[in-house]
Amino acid sequence: MDARYKPVGGVGNFQKWDEVGQEIEGIWRGVSAGKFGEVGTLETEAGLVQFSLTAVLKDRLGKVRVGGQVCIEYTGEARSKAGTKFKTFDVGLLDEADLLKDGGDGKDKDEVPF
Repeated sequence: MDARYKPVGGVGNFQKWDEVGQEIEGIWRGVSAGKFGEVGTLETEAGLVQFSLTAVLKDRLGKVRVGGQVCIEYTGEARSKAGTKFKTFDVGLLDEADLLKDGGDGKDKDEVPF
């Protein structure tokens, strides 16, 4: 498909986090709406990979500039104070320059919006 066109439906592979220690690394391409909630997208050597954007991932990846090189590792499950189980992750950056100064929407606040 010509690069000017965006795929309709899903994009690439969908990452399921079921083994502690699973890692994916690539270029952070941001957040999009999915069938069951927000999904994150990484551009990896194998192509685009999407994954459910848990609260932990949304918080950590929300601090990364779109286009930044990241590594995401599934570290297991934990329980909230209310007793709810949730998945935990480590997110690492290849270059600290990709860390947004004030967090937010994944876009550099110094960019001109037009």
